[in-house]
Amino acid sequence: MKRVDILSAAFFGLVALSLSVPAWASEELEAVEESMGKGLPQMDVSLFPSVLFWLAATFLLFFIMMQTIGVPGIQKTKARRKGIVDQDLLTARNASDEAQNIREVNEAALDDARIRAQKTVNDIIQVADSEATEQREKQQQDLSHRLQVAEENLNAVRKKALEDTPKFINDLVIEIVDKVTQPDAELRGSQGKG
Repeated sequence: MKRVDILSAAFFGLVALSLSVPAWASEELEAVEESMGKGLPQMDVSLFPSVLFWLAATFLLFFIMMQTIGVPGIQKTKARRKGIVDQDLLTARNASDEAQNIREVNEAALDDARIRAQKTVNDIIQVADSEATEQREKQQQDLSHRLQVAEENLNAVRKKALEDTPKFINDLVIEIVDKVTQPDAELRGSQGKG
């Protein structure tokens, strides 16, 4: 309320001054014409009141314009900018929190996947070990069976060899005796001829 009162008072003061300016203007015009011959018009003291009046009037006019148009616009822009920045910061915080939650969920899922993978690997190793043990036992049984069959075959061959040995030995002894005795016969035959 006070601001509106100040602005309206300033406006009416400017209007009153502008209505009284024509009277002053004629006096100043006469003073300017008289001082033309004296020197620089800027240094003429008789012109100072009108210059100061217009300086004050212009300053007051620009001040009122800034107070009514400029400053509120700047304040609105600042408020809008602050709202946008606050909204962007809130959105960024929310996005950061959401990204953190997603990262935690992904890490938990990755840990769970690692645990399941390790369990699967352990199960596979256990199954492979049991299959390998079963395979070794089967091979061991197969080798034991083959060894037993081989021993039975070896015993059968040995038994047959032992059965055939006396016959073979008898044949061998006869042959050896023949050969031993035969060279004597040849030796005798060659001595008689000679």
